[in-house]
Amino acid sequence: MARYSHSKMNTFRQCPLKYRFGYIDHIKKEEEGIEAFTGSCVHEALEELLKLKKEFDREPDYEKAEELFLKTWEENYHPDIVIRRKNVTPEDYRRRGLMCLGNYFEMDKSQDFGELLGLEVRLNFPLGDSSIKGFIDRLQRDGNTFHIIDYKVTKNDMAQEKADSDTQLALYEMGIRKLYPDAQNVVLHWYMLPHNNVVDSTRSEGDLLDLESEVLALIEKIESTSDFLPVETALCGWCEYQEECEEEKRRRTVAASRVEPPVEELVEEYVQLNEEREKLNARVKEIEKKLEDMKPGFAAVVKETDAWSIESGDHVLDVDVGMGLYMPGKNTEERKLLEKLVRNAGMWGEMSEISKFLVLKALETDTFGDLGPDIRERFEERETVKIKIKDRPVPGE
Repeated sequence: MARYSHSKMNTFRQCPLKYRFGYIDHIKKEEEGIEAFTGSCVHEALEELLKLKKEFDREPDYEKAEELFLKTWEENYHPDIVIRRKNVTPEDYRRRGLMCLGNYFEMDKSQDFGELLGLEVRLNFPLGDSSIKGFIDRLQRDGNTFHIIDYKVTKNDMAQEKADSDTQLALYEMGIRKLYPDAQNVVLHWYMLPHNNVVDSTRSEGDLLDLESEVLALIEKIESTSDFLPVETALCGWCEYQEECEEEKRRRTVAASRVEPPVEELVEEYVQLNEEREKLNARVKEIEKKLEDMKPGFAAVVKETDAWSIESGDHVLDVDVGMGLYMPGKNTEERKLLEKLVRNAGMWGEMSEISKFLVLKALETDTFGDLGPDIRERFEERETVKIKIKDRPVPGE
């Protein structure tokens, strides 16, 4: 039985090619958008906060929420987080997350949804020959009325018209009605945290039947699609698959002859020099391997003769044989395992080399003290240029 989620189906609606990259080719990306990271930190803080309330009957406060949020942020922030908006910093988003939590307390104190049934409630229910899965941020019950609550940290507020046509929480309502057959009423709530606004909506039986037909038709379309074509929208600039997308490559390619002044000769010279560099690098690697392969022989000589040096003709080799820790090469599986162990030990910050991420983090937390302004001046944002060479596609292929 094929399993679908709202995000999976929405990806196909947005761009079938993106769907193929993510759900058929299973191309995984290390990068994570700062918006998604901020949202996950807010969600986790609210989940932990309400767990305390449910388990210990202790009314949570903003100070505890701030503590949980900052702890999650510090422990999980990583170098592959991407900020695509210009002139904003991680600190801007961190402040935004704290503002969302402050708004939550203002919004929630006027709400009374009854008994808290669960947080991050997992749904998995059949629909036709497939199944629908999802997670509800918060589920509450007041008699036979169920309340589905979703937290949003998006930039734009939600209009009532958008809420009344939203399919995600309506899908979750279908799952709740299967899980709780005695549910008479289900109310959908969106906590628009940046805007200090709660938007409510309900669905009729006819609305849910129409949604079921719509979802089944979409699933049938997905499963019958063989040519996953790209769809160009304003969201393309935020897509994590820009490197793989031929449509994006085509849209952003300019003919060298159309540039003023033309740069055709420079392009060809760059490619030629790069080919020469690759040949030289290959030769260097070959020589380095031969040199490494020769070392054990020289080590055996000095250990057997108790010598320090080996002379031959006009040359002398000083050979120092000792014991030392082996450092796996960069990008090797051994190196990745070592880095993981160092992270797990909580020593990554102390043992890793200087990196942009670590310097930025230290600047944000004022760790450098009086030296901060001087370091910031030397660490200012500068233009970087990276070039990757590809063969030009042959027309008709």
